[in-house]
Amino acid sequence: LRATPLGHFIRPTTTGPGRPIAFYLRAGSRGLTGGDGNASRAMVRAALCQLAVFHPPEELWIALCVPDERRADWEWVKWMPHTSSSHSPVGVPHLADRRSAASDVLAALESLIDERLGGEQPLPRGRSVTAEELPQIGGDAPGAVPAVVLLVDNTAPADRARVTRVAERGPDARVHVIWCAPRVEDLPAACRSFVEVPAAPGAEDQRERQAVPPGLAWSHG
Repeated sequence: LRATPLGHFIRPTTTGPGRPIAFYLRAGSRGLTGGDGNASRAMVRAALCQLAVFHPPEELWIALCVPDERRADWEWVKWMPHTSSSHSPVGVPHLADRRSAASDVLAALESLIDERLGGEQPLPRGRSVTAEELPQIGGDAPGAVPAVVLLVDNTAPADRARVTRVAERGPDARVHVIWCAPRVEDLPAACRSFVEVPAAPGAEDQRERQAVPPGLAWSHG
């Protein structure tokens, strides 16, 4: 099959109300926009809980950079074993709501990425790729277990340039960023795919802006 006709066949199936959206984290960093705040946070909570349910701490760790005024919304994550074990590859508190704490998280992730990539440059990424395509562009970094998912609130007191760099380099080292922002324009270019949460109350559709097949919503592979 030629790529263009195949794309015309796949594209209509990538959006639709009530259907799950496949977000394969190893293909690149992801964005989450829109909604009224509460709806966006609810979707992020669902994503983190799904990742935690399907992946034990031996496979996945979770860290967060959020603004101080939103810390209360995320206090619950401290009860998750994915944020509190002494075996974490991050080695610093996983919930950062101040600039110094966010800097510590970023420094730990930068060091982890450097260690796992061994000086190699990240793979070039254009459009979002699927799980089936990923082996064609590269494999896992040696020893890249457990994976780390970093949730970033757009208003968090973190150096945006450093977070963006982690978002660009991280996927090849199994360090994945989920970036939450009020508008698409606020997302960094590293977030090549995003979910837009409808602002209208009761709306059930989410739109994914890359050609990714329907399936489980979040997976790090």
